[in-house]
Amino acid sequence: RPLIVIHHRETGEPLLEVQVAALAGADLEGAMLLCANLRGADLRGAHLRVVDLCQADLRGAVFDGADLRDADVTLANLVGASFRDADLTDARFQGINMGAAVPAGTDFSGAELTRTYLNFSNLTGCKFGDAVMRGADLTRCDLTGALMRGIDLTGANLSNSNLADVDL
Repeated sequence: RPLIVIHHRETGEPLLEVQVAALAGADLEGAMLLCANLRGADLRGAHLRVVDLCQADLRGAVFDGADLRDADVTLANLVGASFRDADLTDARFQGINMGAAVPAGTDFSGAELTRTYLNFSNLTGCKFGDAVMRGADLTRCDLTGALMRGIDLTGANLSNSNLADVDL
C-alpha cells in the first residue's frame, strides 16, 4: 500500500504516516495533526473523530461527508474549505474565519464556535442546537430557517443578519 505522510505546516517535520492510497475515506480517528499542512487535501468521507487539527492549514480542503465529531479545529485556516454533509457535532472551531466554507444546511449541533467568524455566510437551514457561539461574528448572515434552540450567543454579533423563520 502507498504511504501518505502529513507534515507540519511550518517545520516540514512528519506528523503522521498513513498506509492508505488516499485520504478520502481514511480512518484518522484520534490523530494528532496540530499545525498539519493539509492544504487542498481531499478528506471526503474521512473518519476524523476526536482529531486535533488545531492551527492546521486546511485551505481548500474538502471534508464533504466526513465525520468530524468532537474534532478540534481551533485556529485552523479554513479559507475555501468545504464541509458539505459533514458531521460537525461537538467539534470545536474557536477563533477561526470560516466565511464561505460553511454550506447551507450544515449541522453544528453542540459545536464549540466561540469567537468564530461566520460573517456574510449563507447559513440557511443550518442546525446550531446547543452550540456555543460566544463572541461569534454573524454579521450579515442569512440564517433563514436555522435551528438555534439552546444556543449560547453571549456577546455574538448578529447585525444586519436575516433571522426569518429561525427556530429559537
